[in-house]
Amino acid sequence: MQRFKSCISRCFLFLFLFLSFAVYADDVTFGSVSGDIVEGPLTGLRHVISGICYLVGFMFLVVSIKKYIGWRMAPNQLGLSTPLMYFLLGTALILLPLVYYVSGATLVLG
Repeated sequence: MQRFKSCISRCFLFLFLFLSFAVYADDVTFGSVSGDIVEGPLTGLRHVISGICYLVGFMFLVVSIKKYIGWRMAPNQLGLSTPLMYFLLGTALILLPLVYYVSGATLVLG
């Protein structure tokens, strides 16, 4: 147990020394801090959410095509509203990131 604690303490010491040399103070202003907060961690999250919207949107479009084919085979068993709903939802999910990018570019540049 003593050997384990010694190993852990050495690891923390190494980590502390490594991080202390890697971190330094630069000219920090309120604008740079707020810019880092807005553009730093949220950029990756924005791309992940956009990718999920595209993926789920295309899945809904594929399901809408399959449901439409099912409706064409047996119109009495399945209503036309189901494939139409899947199609509209898929289209909305695919266009959602596009609306965000266009509005973001307009707000930043304009």
